[in-house]
Amino acid sequence: MPLIVYLLMIVLQYVSIMDYFMPQDSPEDQLQSIVDIYTQGHFQQALSMSTQMLKRYPKSFTLHNIAGASNAGLKRYKAAVSNYKKALKIDPESFEAYNNMGNALKAKGDTNAAIKSYKCAIKIRPDYSEAFNNMGIALKGNGDLAAAVDSYKNAIRVKPNFAEAHNNMGNALFESEEIEASLDSYKQAIRIKPDYAEAYNNIGIAQNSKGDRAKAIESYNQAIKIRPDFIDAFFNMGLCLVAMRAFELAIQCYDRILAIDPNHINAYFFKGNALVALGKLDAVIPNYELVLSVKPNHQNARVNKLHHLSIICDWKAFKKDQHFIAKLGTSTEAVTPFAMLTLEDAPDRHRLRSEKYSKITFTQTPLPARPRPSQKPKRLRIGYFSADFRNHPVMYALIEILELHNRELFEVYAYAYGGGSDDEMRHRTVKAVDVFDDVSDMTDRHAALLARQDEIDIAIDLTGHTRSSRTGIFAYGAAPIQISGIGYPGTLGASFIDYMIVDQTILPVENQKFISEKPIYLPFSLSGLETKIPLLTETPTRSKLGLPEKGFVFCAINSTYKITPVEFDIWMRLLQHTEGSVLWLLESNKWARGNLIKEAEARGVDAKRLVFQPMMVKDSASQQQYISQFKLADLYLDTFIYGAGSTACNALWAGLPVIT
Repeated sequence: MPLIVYLLMIVLQYVSIMDYFMPQDSPEDQLQSIVDIYTQGHFQQALSMSTQMLKRYPKSFTLHNIAGASNAGLKRYKAAVSNYKKALKIDPESFEAYNNMGNALKAKGDTNAAIKSYKCAIKIRPDYSEAFNNMGIALKGNGDLAAAVDSYKNAIRVKPNFAEAHNNMGNALFESEEIEASLDSYKQAIRIKPDYAEAYNNIGIAQNSKGDRAKAIESYNQAIKIRPDFIDAFFNMGLCLVAMRAFELAIQCYDRILAIDPNHINAYFFKGNALVALGKLDAVIPNYELVLSVKPNHQNARVNKLHHLSIICDWKAFKKDQHFIAKLGTSTEAVTPFAMLTLEDAPDRHRLRSEKYSKITFTQTPLPARPRPSQKPKRLRIGYFSADFRNHPVMYALIEILELHNRELFEVYAYAYGGGSDDEMRHRTVKAVDVFDDVSDMTDRHAALLARQDEIDIAIDLTGHTRSSRTGIFAYGAAPIQISGIGYPGTLGASFIDYMIVDQTILPVENQKFISEKPIYLPFSLSGLETKIPLLTETPTRSKLGLPEKGFVFCAINSTYKITPVEFDIWMRLLQHTEGSVLWLLESNKWARGNLIKEAEARGVDAKRLVFQPMMVKDSASQQQYISQFKLADLYLDTFIYGAGSTACNALWAGLPVIT
């Protein structure tokens, strides 16, 4: 036998003998390389190595622990929990393994089991601040904010300079709407850890919720200075700038996010919303399409895309997505109900959407019920809540109602939000009510508390599910009786709204099943108009407005998102059958004008037979002029899915017949 082979056999035999005598539970001298690989973030490699070694050392606590951490790093939380359980069988007193298993259970979504695991860690080591902090996170995730705060306090008691626990306690206090206390916690975290970007971001969120938006911007900028790629800080600053109506700056924030993460869905979505506010409708739809390219089932992006295609009357593009409409907001994801009102005539689905939206959106814990009064008050206190106490169609319908309340029976309060206004209707509203409060900078809870303090008996939401809504105020319970109506033509689908103000046209008796509220029927139209607005005796000539002096004028001055190809086909046939006639339309935006002209020409109608009326109502004088101009038309043509409200009343007030 060759000498080299003989020597090799001796070596192999020696290794086998050494392996036989090597303790099976002591691989610690071989672990450092695995630990190094794990700390470098190479979780799969660390897992493979630890799994291989466990074949030789199945009783190694450390290897099971490393395998658990590696699986957790790979987001294989179920496998990680299994590893930690095996480690704990070997060492039942390992508080760190219980803590790590709690983290894996929490990440898996089993917060109750995670809390039990953290409690086991704390039982073994009562001064384990990490377990207290992690248990606080799990309790907060379960919605038990008070218990979460207590857990953070224990973490801080054990370790007073625990910056993360101070920050996390601030988050729990903020969710409890203890804003000042949350700010104290965040600031304490920063005193301990001056470069704590997350705490600066959270301070910004709290300051923004108080209405201190300039300070919030400073805090977000400080967070970004520490972490230039801090996406959350950019995003929150964008939301703050939108609230300040600084839309261009908000878009810059969203663009900074997209430079960091080109697939950030929310940045595209909210950038689209900001572009809407700027009137850049040509740039809006591509942003929603980018959201859908990343997440095709993003229902709110689909709704917004369809709604804005309707606004610009791009029916060809609209038709491509039309088949999605019936399912939007009726399955898992809640969508904004208002936009859906314009897309289909399906009251059963509209109610379902509103109920789903309200259930998912308004999760506030209501304030304690107000004690029932021992005797009937001399005057009932009515609180009207709106973003539209200004020159706005809602106020033109409501102002006389406010002014004509019987002050011997009622005391009237107005709660305004949605930004300040200094126009004529605002001043009239202030004079018309007993108390006027601007709650724009208050949280929903504080606005509800103010109404409670004012002892409001009946609270009326005039805004509903429109863009500037503050329905959260009603979710907290601003008054014992809560009502919706006038400013929003649909059900809110909310358990905390008792009644809806309607009339026989808005809600025929047989359609009561399509609202969640109890109806209060008025004997007159809700889309009323102030009787103090007289018609002008002299109006511009037809020719000055581009109308024919002798031809028949069909009028359809309505929001362009209400027009569909179905109505438009009929209108074009009317023009073709009525020689010398024109169609008088609202020019809400230049893209709608261009698309409607193309649609008319495609139907064989000369573009000159479409006459566009610019939007013009700014005050009572222009409102008077606007209404008086309806006298120049011959017949008002209403839309089908979403009919005219205030505009139809304007036409009737001017003596113009309406067909609907």
